[in-house]
Amino acid sequence: MQPPPESVDASLAGPPTRLRGQGHDQIVIAKQGGWAPHSKVLAGYLEVVDQWEDNALLGVL
Repeated sequence: MQPPPESVDASLAGPPTRLRGQGHDQIVIAKQGGWAPHSKVLAGYLEVVDQWEDNALLGVL
């Protein structure tokens, strides 16, 4: 029996998003994680972290 796709996606996204939250660059994360340097999938995972860093309402709510 295969796990649901969302759990597989979450297990793949966890380490790179954690590293991005620590300030690491996408190229470094890709290289060390075995991703293509400009992977669109990896960029999508990292975008979730970046949207919180660039949040205009940060500190307002």
